[in-house]
Amino acid sequence: MFCCSVSGIISFVDAKVTIIGAGAIGRGLSSLLEQKSISPILWDSMPDKVACQNPLAEAVSPAGFVFLCVPAQALKTVLVEIKPFLRSTAIIVGLSKGVCGDQGETAAEILPNLLPKNQRWAVLGGPMLSEELKKDAGGVGVVGGGSPAVWRSLERLFAGTKLNLEFTTDAAGVSISGVLKNIYASVLGITDGLGWGSNRKGWVAARAVSEMIAAVKQLGGKPKTFLGAAGLGDFLATGYSEISRNHKMGREIAEVGTVATKSEGYFAVLPIAKRLGASPDNFPLLYTLSRVVEGKVSAREAFNGVFGSG
Repeated sequence: MFCCSVSGIISFVDAKVTIIGAGAIGRGLSSLLEQKSISPILWDSMPDKVACQNPLAEAVSPAGFVFLCVPAQALKTVLVEIKPFLRSTAIIVGLSKGVCGDQGETAAEILPNLLPKNQRWAVLGGPMLSEELKKDAGGVGVVGGGSPAVWRSLERLFAGTKLNLEFTTDAAGVSISGVLKNIYASVLGITDGLGWGSNRKGWVAARAVSEMIAAVKQLGGKPKTFLGAAGLGDFLATGYSEISRNHKMGREIAEVGTVATKSEGYFAVLPIAKRLGASPDNFPLLYTLSRVVEGKVSAREAFNGVFGSG
């Protein structure tokens, strides 16, 4: 069975879905689709994560949808590896909410440069905490880029599940919003780790939103995109969630001074600070976090300094 294209919209006979990356978000999406009796092919660079894993060519070649649920640092490598096996009609969806390399490239910048010229693609952002998806607690995904036809194909794929999909042509805005919310969610984690009260945490959240709006605009996205589910919605879901890796990372930085498991947000801090030319004047929270990540100052000293109290 296969998916065929009719007027740009995939017609489902038996949707073939491949998920590259069998981590938390990959398995979260898989659990949603399994509710519809769609059994995605999971593939991971660490074969022990997937029982009886097929070779990459066999995993990718039949797929009408390929979801790239890998860290942004690995995205270029994955695209190069899967490119020879992609069907020309397949829709490629990037879920990375980090950056690749010292230049801080986002998924929306990487995908069109490495995929075949006419390959359809989109990025998927928004509040989709993997643990909640696996518990069928619902989520909202924002399809960025591609076309309304791509969005409708994805919407039909997830119809009947508790993942609601929105659409915007602003792929850059969706992608950079996801990166920024990870970075600034770790800042909220730091304020929890420092034991700050609600007043100071409220100030930090407001300052974070202001910085993220400016950053999205400077990096080519639309502030309106950030103010929707792709940015602000995702930031609130992640920044105040005890199960968020980026929130946990921020708390760990404040309480321990080191990070045992680094999240996508951690690796994005310095490249994004560099791209934005972050300073105490334009992006004080981001600048402060970058100094903490570089090990130049403790989180307590740095963020108490930003707030202006000892």
